[in-house]
Amino acid sequence: MSDSIYTLNENFLITSADTDFTKTLKPGALVNIFIQIAWHHAEILDYGMAFRIREGLIWMLSRMQVKIYRHPLWNEQASITTWAKGIRRLFYLRDFEVYNSQNQLVALATSEWLLIDIKSKRPKLYDPKNILFNQNKDKHALKNEVQVLEAITSKSDSFSNKVNYSDIDLNQHLTISSTMSGLQDQAMSAC
Repeated sequence: MSDSIYTLNENFLITSADTDFTKTLKPGALVNIFIQIAWHHAEILDYGMAFRIREGLIWMLSRMQVKIYRHPLWNEQASITTWAKGIRRLFYLRDFEVYNSQNQLVALATSEWLLIDIKSKRPKLYDPKNILFNQNKDKHALKNEVQVLEAITSKSDSFSNKVNYSDIDLNQHLTISSTMSGLQDQAMSAC
């Protein structure tokens, strides 16, 4: 297997669906882009949908920290690079770098993913010594670990959200929704 497979780089266009009323990329849309490129990389590495069906496991994003240096605007081209960077406890680590078409740094992110057993609904380690997960273990977009958010301690800090049909993804779980953008913005600014 060539070394180039351990890192994925893709170009993308900021669409109107990704932006707010100021034509600025929404933080939640950026997270969705990260999820999509991570999924695409998993497919290339044979840890995508066929893996899910074969092994009865599903990837779940547990935590992410994003540092935005410049908010991309509608209709801008950008480039995103991602790589797996090892395993810590039950978490599979993955980082991201985003550059604009002038090769200026736009954003960095680090994330922690779990492999969930579909039947037991519990996290599971799968092939932790596999080089696919460990090839770039010393390459960091952000060096620090993702901080765990504090637990909600009062009802005033909580919210409820009605899950709509369009909020359920192909894995039959809730994904980031536009109705949650306020919460996402708070979580992003807390990082």
